[in-house]
Amino acid sequence: MPPPHYVISAATATTPDSHALLGHLRAIGVVAADAWAATVRDLAIAQQLVMPMPAAGVTCWRIDGDLVKWVELITQGIQSDRFPIPVSVMRQQRAA
Repeated sequence: MPPPHYVISAATATTPDSHALLGHLRAIGVVAADAWAATVRDLAIAQQLVMPMPAAGVTCWRIDGDLVKWVELITQGIQSDRFPIPVSVMRQQRAA
């Protein structure tokens, strides 16, 4: 099992910073557009790939390190139109 990653925020934070999460996901090997950050975070919390953890004086979230689970989340998000495909990618695909 791959090791988890962690995001730490201020004690008042209610969700992890979406772009900090995206940075950790990229370290795991997940490919996701910057514009998807908030949606990825929300879906990940709903699917319990990101879980809050008790911490003293800060808020901490555990990020599941399993690349396969993250690829499934991204795939489902694309197939259900939760993630807009950036225009530049669409143009490149048409040209190919």
